[in-house]
Amino acid sequence: MLEHVHAFIASQEDPRELVTLDEMLRLGRADCLYAGDDGVLARVRRSGMVFIAGRDVEAACSIARLPLLPGGVTLAEAAKLPDGERPITMSHDARQPEAIGFPVTPETCYNICIYEGERPVGLSGGLSIRQLGLDDLDAVVAHYDMISPADVARHLEDGWVWGGFDAAGDLVGFIGEHDEGSMGMLEVFPEHRRRGYARELEGYAVNRMLEAGRVPFGQIVIGNEASFALQASIGMTRLSGVQCWTE
Repeated sequence: MLEHVHAFIASQEDPRELVTLDEMLRLGRADCLYAGDDGVLARVRRSGMVFIAGRDVEAACSIARLPLLPGGVTLAEAAKLPDGERPITMSHDARQPEAIGFPVTPETCYNICIYEGERPVGLSGGLSIRQLGLDDLDAVVAHYDMISPADVARHLEDGWVWGGFDAAGDLVGFIGEHDEGSMGMLEVFPEHRRRGYARELEGYAVNRMLEAGRVPFGQIVIGNEASFALQASIGMTRLSGVQCWTE
C-alpha cells in the first residue's frame, strides 16, 4: 500500500505539500487506511488524527464515504459528530475537509514551512538545550495549552520536548514535536522574549531532525507573520498551499 502512497505523493504538482503524510507514515506513527490513484487516507496511531489527501475535492469526498475508520465509520459520518467527538482531521488542501463537512476556520488554516538546507542551522550557543521529562510537566502546561495536559505528559514521556536554559540555569522556553512528526510546541516565556531564544530552540530542533535523517517541517497558521519571519531567519521554505486541521 505504501507504494501507492508514494506514487500519489509523487504525482502532485508540489509533493512537498504532503510532507506531513509522508513523514507520519515513514516514521511508523500512522497506518494507511486507503491508498489509490484518487488519494490517501491515513490515521495516526497514538492520537487517532486522520489525514485525508484526495486528488481533488470530489475524490476526497468519495474516499470519505468509505467505511475505513474504527468500527466501520466513514470520515463523512465522523464529520457530523458533535464538537469534542470528531477526530482531528488534517489535509494538504483546506477545501477537502470543508467539503466533507468538517468546520474549517481561518484559525485552523496554515502553510507548511520546510527546511531544505544542506547544512545544519547555525546556533549562537546562547542556550543550554536538553530533553525535558515528566518533572517539567507543570512548567510546560503553564505555558502551552494547544494540546491537553495528558498529551503534554505523553510527549514528555516519549522524549519529544526539549527545553532551553539560560546562563543562570533557568528554563526560558521549550520546543517539541507533534504526533505526525512536525515541529511545534515552541514557546519562549514572556519575560525572556526578544533575545533570539525562539530561533535557537527551533534551529536546534531542525538540526536534531537532520541528524536523524528526518525532514524538518512545521505548520504555521496563516496570519502569524512573526512566526513566518522566524522560519525565514532559519532558512525554512514557506509552501503556498493552504492546509488545515479541524476538530
